[in-house]
Order: sequence, then C-alpha cells, then structure tokens
Amino acid sequence: MLLALAIVLLSTGASTMIYEVVLIREFTVILGSSFYSSAVVLSSVMLGLSIGAYIFGRLSLNPVKTLFAIELAIALISVIIIPLSRKIANFDWNLEVFLSFLIPLIPATLMGGEIPLAVKILSKDKNVGEATGICYSLDTLGGIIGSLASGFFLIPTFGSLKTVLFAGVLNMFGALSINALDYELRIPAKALKRALIFALAVSVICIAYVTSNVVDFSTQNELYEGFYILNVTQTKYQTIVIAYHDYLGKCLFLDGSLQISDVGDEPYSEALTLPALVTLLSHRKPVDVLIIGGGDLGVAEVLTRFPKEDVRSIKLVEIDPKVVELSKKYLKSINRECWKDDRLKIIYEDCRKFLKDTRDKFDLVIVDLPDPKDDLSATMYSLEFYNTVYNVLSDDGIMVTQATSADYALGNESFAVIVKSLQASKFPIVRPYRYYVPSFGMWGFVLASKRYDPLNITKEDIRRVTKGINLYTYDEDVHFAMFALPPWLKKRIESAEVNTIDRPVLLYSESR
Repeated sequence: MLLALAIVLLSTGASTMIYEVVLIREFTVILGSSFYSSAVVLSSVMLGLSIGAYIFGRLSLNPVKTLFAIELAIALISVIIIPLSRKIANFDWNLEVFLSFLIPLIPATLMGGEIPLAVKILSKDKNVGEATGICYSLDTLGGIIGSLASGFFLIPTFGSLKTVLFAGVLNMFGALSINALDYELRIPAKALKRALIFALAVSVICIAYVTSNVVDFSTQNELYEGFYILNVTQTKYQTIVIAYHDYLGKCLFLDGSLQISDVGDEPYSEALTLPALVTLLSHRKPVDVLIIGGGDLGVAEVLTRFPKEDVRSIKLVEIDPKVVELSKKYLKSINRECWKDDRLKIIYEDCRKFLKDTRDKFDLVIVDLPDPKDDLSATMYSLEFYNTVYNVLSDDGIMVTQATSADYALGNESFAVIVKSLQASKFPIVRPYRYYVPSFGMWGFVLASKRYDPLNITKEDIRRVTKGINLYTYDEDVHFAMFALPPWLKKRIESAEVNTIDRPVLLYSESR
C-alpha cells in the first residue's frame, strides 16, 4: 500500500509544480510581467489546494475510487489547459488577470483533494499523524522534483504544451498505481470498467501529444493576432517567435514582446547607436564597442557601416545563441549579414558575468536588452548595473541604453525610472532622448557619458563623422531634436524613483 501511495504522491506532487511553473511562464507573456503572473498563479493554486483539501477531507467517499477519478480528471485537463490559457490573450487586461486566476483554480482544487484522500487510505495501517507526515513529505518531494525538472529541462526542451502533457502522464501513472489499492478490482466486471476508462484517458493523452505541434503552433497565433508565424522556438531562456506582419514585415518576439521589425529597425537601431557613436567619433577614433544583448544584430549592422578607422572592434554579448541563429536565418533584411564582418565577435554569456569578469575596456557600450518584465531583467536597468558598466568603460567612454516607451499615451513610467537611475549613477553626464519607432511609438533612450556631451558637438562635427555613411533616419538636425523633451516628460523624470536590485521600482512603474 505504501509503495503504491508513494508513486501516487510523488507523481502528483511533481505534476502540480509542473502546472504551476508552466502557467507562470504562459501568463507572463499574456500579462506582461512575471510578477503579475506569479502572484496570480500562486494565489490561485494555493486557494485551489485549500478548497480541495477542505472539500475532499469532509466528504464521505470511497477514497481509492475518488483518488482514481481525480488523477484521471487532472490528466485530461492537461490536454486543454495551455490552449485555453492562450485563448485569453488580447482581452482587456483586467479580464486577463481574472481569467488567469480562474484557469489554474479547477486543477488546483482537484490536486488539493489528493493528500486528505491519501491520508484516509494510509491511516488504515498507520496512525493519523504518521500518515499525514508521510503523505505531505512525499507530495513535497515530488513537487521539488517537478519544479526543477520543468524549469531546467522540460520547458526548454519540449515547450509548454508537451511539458503539461508530461504532467498529465504522471497523473496517469498515479491513477494506475491507485488501482493496486482497490481490492474490489478483482471483480472482473468492475476491473473491466476501470480498465476501459483508463484506456480512454490514455488515448486522449496520446492523441494530444501526437497533435501537440499543430495545436502549439495554432494556439501561438492567439498570442500574435494579425501576425503570420514563421518559427516558434523554445529555449531554456525564453520563447522566440519569428512572425510576419503585412505592415511591419518580419518581426522578432521574445516571450511575447516585440523586439524588432523590418519597418522599425532603422529608426530604432540608428537612434540607439548613432547619437553616442557620433559624439564619441567627433572627439577621437578608432573606438572599441561592446553590445549587450542585440541578438537580432540590428545595432551591429549599424556599427559595421563605419570603416575600421572609426570602429575598430565590436563585441556582442548575447545569452541565447538561438536568438542570433534565428536572426541570421530570418532577419537578413535587418542585419544584412553583418556577422560576416571580421570585427564582430559574438560571445554567448550572461552579460552580468561578462561585465564582472572582463578585463577589457570599451569606448562605447550599447545596452540593447528586452524590456524589464521580471526581477531578473529589472536588474539590468538598475543603479548597480549602470555602475558596473561605468567600470568597463574607458576614461572618456559612453554608454547608451534603450529605455522603453517614452510616449504620452502608450506609457512613460519605466523610461522616467531608467533616466532617474542613470542620473543617480557614477556618470556625470546623462542625456535622455526619444525617437519615433513605427512598431513601438515614441521610444526612449538614455545616453550616459564620462566626458563628452552629445549636446556640445556641432552640426559640422556630425556631418564630418557621418560623411559617406549610409544613414536612413539620422542626421545633424535629427541629432539635436532627439534630446528635446517636452515639459510633461521632464516633470515625470523629476518625480521618478531610482531602480535598484534591492528595490526594483521599475517593475511597479508600468500602468496598464
């Protein structure tokens, strides 16, 4: 009896945590932040577990038969829960939050009934205290295994849908183990009935697995309405989607957030790169450049337009090799095969580790990272991170970062926080600016310099530096216009708070 129950509790504990980890990831894409998704999923699961424990603990049911039914029900829910979760995308945000809370509640309620039922079964051979301790410890151990396996192996290898189906298979194993506990199954008629039910559930799981690629691809379209998906790739870091849009052209999405598009590339990449680079080159050359992020290679392409006499070397630090690989394949209109330039060296590493370990000094550091959506990404827009970048710059070096939306209507809170954080850093010169990007709206950037002020160069300096360079959205007039901020945005920056690792106010600055 104990062995069979151990299999049940270990497998169901693992499946519970797999559901939880996968749904947090799925709802991060929909809600826009892992803080929102974690809060919603965790509260929903905890509520469901408590409701299930209360209900099934009180009911006078055959614990073996009830546990068998619960395991099969949870296994079958694994077939629909991810497609159902993706259906809520593009609703009103408040409704998305409510539905994100509601979806995990039903399986969590069923999962909550497993331990009291297992305790009832085991208390026939053990005292209640010992039975309770054994059941909780086994369930918790299974949960630990499930959370680690899903985060480090299952999701990166198989994606969300197949990972949840694997959790359903675990519940099937649990149901199979429960059969060993029900001595009534020795009656042929009942044994046949239970076997047919089990076989039907297995068939549903098998069909779901066989069709999972088709279902996954079609349900991804729910998240990218108006886009034709060309490729979906799940890595251990993120979900990468390459999609086509009639107006924007080819687009790169990371965890549901648009990173770059054909239409938006030149305005974004030139705005991020050129004000800082031109300022630096107007004083001295050549320069050594570090790009943090930028796996789409749009920024690298702008840099490679300049001759070796201007830009001597380019190092690009990207954590996810797949971003670069897919960009090379699908986004050639953006990067123009700039990776073939022998000045460009791509390093696959966590940028924080690289900055900590490197002994190189750079004249220009360009931070082209995804928007801060969780506690990890928020650290790369923090006061501490900017001071780390300061330390790897040469004595007259410049840093520039993308700084999210600086739009009156579409949002500007995070932009203000990023500017305020850089103003509190070691950099003596901090110049925020913005530029219109078709796929983003009015987009924010911040230039931070040790010595050279981008507002203290002349139009003649800019013309001299950019002579003979193919430029599409930048010239001497645009340069100075970028730095002209409206009064309302200046006031927003003045009232903003500093984002630190210990207090990531950036995560709470965005309003929906």
